[in-house]
Amino acid sequence: MYFRYDRKKAMVFKDDLLSLYFTSKRIYTKELTPQDILDYVYSLSKSIVKWYKINCPNDTSSSEKEKIGLIKLNRVGIGSFRPLLMAAYLKNNGNIEMLLSACERFRFLVSHLTDRRSNTADSHFYNLAHTYYCSKDMDINALIADVNDKTDRWFNFDIFVSSCIDRYKKNSGFYSWKGTRYFLFEYERYLQMASCDKTIKCNWDDFVRNQKEITSIEHIYPQTPTDTYWTSRFIADSDKVLVNSLGNLLLLSIGKNIQEQNYSFDKKKNTTRENGKITHHGYDSGSYSELEVVQTFNEWTPESIINRGRRLLNFLIENWKINVVLTEENINKILNIHPKTAKISHPIMVDVADEIEVDEDEL
Repeated sequence: MYFRYDRKKAMVFKDDLLSLYFTSKRIYTKELTPQDILDYVYSLSKSIVKWYKINCPNDTSSSEKEKIGLIKLNRVGIGSFRPLLMAAYLKNNGNIEMLLSACERFRFLVSHLTDRRSNTADSHFYNLAHTYYCSKDMDINALIADVNDKTDRWFNFDIFVSSCIDRYKKNSGFYSWKGTRYFLFEYERYLQMASCDKTIKCNWDDFVRNQKEITSIEHIYPQTPTDTYWTSRFIADSDKVLVNSLGNLLLLSIGKNIQEQNYSFDKKKNTTRENGKITHHGYDSGSYSELEVVQTFNEWTPESIINRGRRLLNFLIENWKINVVLTEENINKILNIHPKTAKISHPIMVDVADEIEVDEDEL
């Protein structure tokens, strides 16, 4: 941020600091003054406070919206935005929440939906951090516009559709998508805010922790559908093409043993107790996502998976402000809908934004 970034040269900052800038020769020639050294040290002392704030938002006294923005960005992968945000905090000229939102949107759409490399546009944002820090005229709105412009440039919805098709060909679908956990967690957070309930039913650290033989994302229609509940309702879906469709994946508030995934939908829905103790945590006592499934669907059929998938796709478009019109052709590709396996007589087109009114600023 303070000097420059050069992608062509590894560890360029070491040369800048110790071989080019802070050298005894430059002191001798009076190119480097004590004030230059003091200015750099003073910048370090201010920057480290902002650096800690960016990386450990829970330990700071930021506003709630700002803290949420930082937390979300760290979850989705903050990457090259650290120097840019540090420069923005140091200059402190407002709209930091909008900048955080723009950065999170870039990371999710470009790195997760479009599956581009995690270092996409890194050199640009590193250099932008330096330019902004050194500029007296450039304001934070220019940063926001720049990030949004790069998002529009690098994001490609068609690539997302193609990657969905490729994952289904590998029989993994959305279950193997690197953005699944973040997406389902954001949907859970959305449902929580819509319910006006401050109770957090799923902790991010617990949700992303890999535990042997424990699952935190459940296939509602199981990968091994041996129960007669499934074999009687998914007769046409002999190839299980809907198992890894987006609408069939559910965020759980409490991790469950893998064998529990094979239960019937009726058993999955209902919490069971013996002698006053819970022996099975059902959806009816689970996350907001689980509760939504219980309250919306009496049965779990191919039609249910597709309808919930549409609901989640609408949330995706609305929440990350994706400028695209979902065609039936693309919906079929994204959700892996095939005529012979999923014939729907009365499809439900759910517009999440119309169904639940939430203050957009809270998102």
